Amino acid sequence: MILACRQAILSGAIPGSSAVSRIRLDRMLVADFEQTCWEDGPPPGQRTEIIEIGIAEVRLEGEPCILRSAGYLVRPAASEVSPFCTALTGITPGMVRRQGRPLAEVLGTIRKNFGGGAKTWAAWGRDGNGIRDHT
Repeated sequence: MILACRQAILSGAIPGSSAVSRIRLDRMLVADFEQTCWEDGPPPGQRTEIIEIGIAEVRLEGEPCILRSAGYLVRPAASEVSPFCTALTGITPGMVRRQGRPLAEVLGTIRKNFGGGAKTWAAWGRDGNGIRDHT
C-alpha cells in the first residue's frame, strides 16, 4: 500500500529498480489522505476518490523533526463530497470545487516539491490504496 503511493509519485518505478534502490534513509515522507465517503456507500455512478493529500517530510537522523509539510485539495473526477464526508473531514464541496486540482497535477506538485522518489514513504491504514486506485 505504501509502495503503491510511492509508485504513483515515482511515475512507475518498480521494486528492485535503480530508482528504488537509491532511497534516502535520513528522510521520510509521511502522507495522509482524505477520501470521499458516504454513510451508506457511494451513490450510483460515484466512487471513493482522494479529496485531500497531506504530506510531511520528517528528518530521521539526530533528533527527528518535521522539516516541511503541505496539504493539497484534490478535485474528485467522478464523485461529490457528501454531507457525511464534510462532517467527518471538514472538507466541503465548495472547497474542492474552488481550490482542488486534478489528482495527477497534485501528484506532480508533490514530486516536484518533495522529491518523492528518493525518500522512504509512510502512510497509515489503507491510505496508499486510494492513490493506487486513481492512477
